Amino acid sequence: MLLSIYKIYTDMGTYVGHTTDFNNRMGWHYSCKLNNKTSKRPIIHAIRKTPTERLRVEELGIYEVVKRSDIEIIERYWINKTNSKLNIQLQDTGNTMYHIDVIAYERETKRERQPDDKINTDFKYNYDVLCITRQMSDMSIDA
Repeated sequence: MLLSIYKIYTDMGTYVGHTTDFNNRMGWHYSCKLNNKTSKRPIIHAIRKTPTERLRVEELGIYEVVKRSDIEIIERYWINKTNSKLNIQLQDTGNTMYHIDVIAYERETKRERQPDDKINTDFKYNYDVLCITRQMSDMSIDA
């Protein structure tokens, strides 16, 4: 399975995550700006407080892994390599030293994105596409 590791930049710090669908996931991240659901997750608070024009994302890599838990090894590696402070689940305590096998695994599983498999780093655009797609899927066409 192919998964993307990404890094979100906010005014309150950075966040590293993973997804199978980059554009859709960025739409979901942006959607938290527009709802009032309470959350204890730092990334949600950071996205809400960061003006849209300063909210940025970059793809750190695409990885081919066998199990979902394998991507968490790579995600944790990136969380700590980039010193992301908004992650709460996979963040280490700060004294982690990566074994050469983890670094080798990250390099071995990294793939190139295909030219026709484009990503869009515009959060608002991805949110708009997500909303339109959801509305269309809710529509029924009667014959």
